[in-house]
Amino acid sequence: MKKQILWTMTAACLAAAVATGCGNKAASTTTVAETTVAETAAETAGEETTAETQAADLSAAAEGAIEGKKYVAGDQSFQMNLPGEGWSVENQGDGIVTLANGSDKITITTPGAPVQAEVYDDAEAFSEYIQGTEALAGYDVIDYKNESNADGLSAYSAVIRSDNDQNEMKYGVYYTSTLEENKTYDVFAKLTTYDEGMLQDVRTALQSFALLKFGDMVITPEEVDAAMAQETTYLDDNKYTSKDGSFSIYRPTGWNVDESDENMIAFISDTNPDDVILIAVGAADDQGFETFGTYTDYAAAHEESAEKQVVTFENRTTEAVESTKLMVKNPDVETVRYESSYTVKTPDRSYCVQGNYTTDNKLLVTGYEDSIDTFTLN
Repeated sequence: MKKQILWTMTAACLAAAVATGCGNKAASTTTVAETTVAETAAETAGEETTAETQAADLSAAAEGAIEGKKYVAGDQSFQMNLPGEGWSVENQGDGIVTLANGSDKITITTPGAPVQAEVYDDAEAFSEYIQGTEALAGYDVIDYKNESNADGLSAYSAVIRSDNDQNEMKYGVYYTSTLEENKTYDVFAKLTTYDEGMLQDVRTALQSFALLKFGDMVITPEEVDAAMAQETTYLDDNKYTSKDGSFSIYRPTGWNVDESDENMIAFISDTNPDDVILIAVGAADDQGFETFGTYTDYAAAHEESAEKQVVTFENRTTEAVESTKLMVKNPDVETVRYESSYTVKTPDRSYCVQGNYTTDNKLLVTGYEDSIDTFTLN
């Protein structure tokens, strides 16, 4: 099963995700708190902590060190795994940490930094930011995901790429999160080669970024490591394998299988029949199965749907298949709220797994998407 990477989550959010998610995960999963840095300075007897002291303490939080295979803040307010060997602390101070491996860099900007990053709520807003930034105007958005949740976390992750060999940075990898006003963490990686292996290692490292303090709650690095080591398991009873054996997928628990249409398999929620996951199979050259290399390509092909928010765009193409994962949020809450599609094209066939969800509960939607992500070609 695909390993579930834990981003920074509140304990309550993760516990709910385990309980509802796809409804088919193992009963026991270690939790990690989605946290902000603890209050930076306690009030002394009868005195308020000054803004200057707060800023100094937040800056000091970043004065950390590499411990084994991870970077840990000096006050253990956050940690992040390293992408591999060869990384070192190049510079830290003023709320900013720079890790380096040759010409590749990872910069962590904490709430103590003088300039704070912005969270972009959808792919269009992020793309506009990239194209509106002179140094980045020639880059393509190849991945974007809204990582926000109902517990107040506002966050996104993204990857940009330049096909211009003259640009030193070939890939830029982003993860930015805000839980409270003026408490934003931004992790950005600059990669100077087209090394796909390094890109994946860096993305995994950024996904491991975890805040360890939330108010009075303190999560230890050991607890984070234990949670990261968990593998997601699914109930065998929920596994669906196509009649020809070409693919398999795990349906959400409690969802029924409908095979009445010979050209499509449907998973239908037993509690809300308007929530469905559809699986269609077509010819390799079927034009109805669309994949896109960049967000710009997708936006140009779907100008008529510009009012929909693209909250997930992932180019999942490999040497073996062309593939795109998409999810859009509709502005009209009286219709389908979220629409997702996972398209995979092989030399022989095309597949599309489409989800239509009427709920506005992002936690439930994330669980349904976990189910779609189990789609596997056999």
